[in-house]
Amino acid sequence: GQTNNLEERLRRHNTGRSKYTRNKGPWKLVGFKTFETRKEAMDFERKLKRLSREEALRKILL
Repeated sequence: GQTNNLEERLRRHNTGRSKYTRNKGPWKLVGFKTFETRKEAMDFERKLKRLSREEALRKILL
């Protein structure tokens, strides 16, 4: 996902105020990536979600 307030987004996930992450936590931030525009962030997320878990981890960690 994307946000302009990372602390608030994590707090919402951990307090059940985010519909799709409710009852699936607690969540812990392990990393983040910044982009110049929201479009760039959304394009990256879309491409990442098309990858297998192994491919995604390799792309993120390397």
